[in-house]
Amino acid sequence: MKKTHLIFSLVLFALLVEFFIVLHPIAIFDTDDWNFIYMPRIPVPIIGKWNPIKVFPEFFMPLVSYIGAYTVYPLTGKYCLSLSIANGLFICFIITVYFTEFNLLIQKKYKLSTVKSLLISVVFIGMHFCAVAHGRKNNVFLFYAYDMTCVYHYILSTLLNASLVMHLMRIGGLGAWKTLAKKNKIHLALWIYFAIFSSLYSSVVLGAYLGVELLHALYKEVKGKSFNVKSYWTKNRPPLIVILVWFCSFIIEKTGGRAACFATGIPHNILSSGKRMVFWFGHFNIIFVVIGAAVIILRIFFLKREYLVEDAKIALALCLTTIYIILLSAVVNYTYVERTDAILPVAFWALFMLMMFVGKMSEKIKYGNTILSLMAAVSVIGTVYYSNTYEEINYEKLPYENCEAFVDDVINQFKEAESQGETEIELVLPEFNTDDNWPIADYASGSFSESLYFHGVTDQKIDVEKMVFTKRKNKEFGIN
Repeated sequence: MKKTHLIFSLVLFALLVEFFIVLHPIAIFDTDDWNFIYMPRIPVPIIGKWNPIKVFPEFFMPLVSYIGAYTVYPLTGKYCLSLSIANGLFICFIITVYFTEFNLLIQKKYKLSTVKSLLISVVFIGMHFCAVAHGRKNNVFLFYAYDMTCVYHYILSTLLNASLVMHLMRIGGLGAWKTLAKKNKIHLALWIYFAIFSSLYSSVVLGAYLGVELLHALYKEVKGKSFNVKSYWTKNRPPLIVILVWFCSFIIEKTGGRAACFATGIPHNILSSGKRMVFWFGHFNIIFVVIGAAVIILRIFFLKREYLVEDAKIALALCLTTIYIILLSAVVNYTYVERTDAILPVAFWALFMLMMFVGKMSEKIKYGNTILSLMAAVSVIGTVYYSNTYEEINYEKLPYENCEAFVDDVINQFKEAESQGETEIELVLPEFNTDDNWPIADYASGSFSESLYFHGVTDQKIDVEKMVFTKRKNKEFGIN
């Protein structure tokens, strides 16, 4: 069994490497990328920081980038490619853990055969790549984000939380804490720590799961007329502690610089956010909608009241997550609910619920293996068909070669200044029609010079005396 799971993980990782490093490598491009690839932070929440609780993304993105700069760059001689490879491998690793946890859960929970669990896993994987794809170009998938920074801050943070939730489901929840070996307790504690201190948009996956479990435990005690605060605390101490820490993360985040920029006019924003959430669900393509509707109908017909409590808990987690994302977006920016990366927690619970239905019904339906094989085939064909139609992950959606040319041009300007013994440079960059020239912002001078210096691309730190923006560079790099 372990050998099968290992082979599954290795094959999956190899396919993800093909996707994220060969077909759609993620290049550094905008100001946030240049900032976060070099600026390390200690892995603890910092009161008053711009992003006080974003420990996971802001610790690992520069760490992985430094590894790429000092291990891959000397081998390739290509700075942009080296960072793409290093970060791409880390992204593939997190996604592999996510899908592997699903495979392990579905097999253990419903005692499915290896074949059935693999087929359901293939469907689950494929849905992430083709559920919101339409047409032959400009498609997105559920791991799509605006740039490498958003991949870390939203996509990977959500997958870290979702993987943790599936792991907890598999081992019996946090109630099993006392039975774990010391080594496993340390691993789980670190996992929980980075999950909570990742992103407010992502940690809701863990928060919703624990909240539902605690509500269910409370309901059972109240129904049995045995509720006692002390007893409830004793029986549910680990999840209560974790969810209290999660609530504390909100207080810490409120002290940050970004929180000071939060929106006003919250009631109106809630309405706007809710409308956009409904609109986002319209992004699912017709094939996914048909399959999803069929699964729900079959679940009602075949399972009836079986697994009702379990399904209700997942549905409640989905509802709580949806409401939470709407409210959070109303505070931060109501347009966030239109973003695939910000809405991923909702998509996770929706897909997870459907796949749980499929897992339960696979033993009930006479031709279960045949139906699963057809669903898996549709998922694979859809993923392969759409694989060359996705928008690239960078703010301007440029081909990777264009981003690499931009990075090389920046490096060449610094190298030329260094060869002439200069300590300052006028950096010539593309011009954009925004107030601060975003996505290459006029306040980003330090990010360029310090990234290249700390990553060993330049031997000495060369300051940017002036940033010169020109449309000539736009034409050179294919920027509209």
